[in-house]
Amino acid sequence: MIRKGVDTPPNKTRYDIRHLNRLFNVTGHDYPVNELTSRVSALASLGVVLSLLLWVFAYFSFVYAFGDVMHPDREELLRIVNQRTYLTMVFSILTVASLLLAIWLSGYTLAVAKVRALVTALSCAAFVAVLLWIYIVDNLRAAGTLH
Repeated sequence: MIRKGVDTPPNKTRYDIRHLNRLFNVTGHDYPVNELTSRVSALASLGVVLSLLLWVFAYFSFVYAFGDVMHPDREELLRIVNQRTYLTMVFSILTVASLLLAIWLSGYTLAVAKVRALVTALSCAAFVAVLLWIYIVDNLRAAGTLH
């Protein structure tokens, strides 16, 4: 707090002192606590939704990548395979983006919405664990150690 006293120059007015006080007392955003809490709460809900959509995107990516296509016309078969490759890429990108965003939202909303943040984090951790399990089993099968 700056006060008008012996150490203040004589040409300072109350307006100048109030102005300097406002400049020195810098605060964060002037959001009401309830509004900020509701925004973070909405982001926590979005994190839960993304962590669940993550499983759906991965499922469609898997189905489009490994689905069998039977068609007598070679050109039509190539068109369908190319379309499925494109859809697999789209769903794979959506899966990775959902995973990263859900993990970030889980950490960002942990202070306000603990349960939803933990549900998001556990869903993402389970997804990563399933991916690692599939990767390990696939490599063991390729090496011939798993039948």
